[in-house]
Amino acid sequence: MGHKSTLIVFLKASIDGGIEPIAFPLDLIELDNLSAAHIKGKIMHCLLNNGFTMELLQEMLIGFCRDGANVMLGVK
Repeated sequence: MGHKSTLIVFLKASIDGGIEPIAFPLDLIELDNLSAAHIKGKIMHCLLNNGFTMELLQEMLIGFCRDGANVMLGVK
């Protein structure tokens, strides 16, 4: 039995601002290594593959959440 590291990408969005934003799973990403740079690259690749453009992300992406794992901030 193999051990694979994975990351679930969730989005929280509101269509028109008139309703409460909803959170939903976008994708499941398999991670080849757990460095912060690799994780960031995989998240960006996921978003771009799901129809987001760099221009849209620069304008609309507000932030990210994490579970407290130090690797998410590149700290050992």
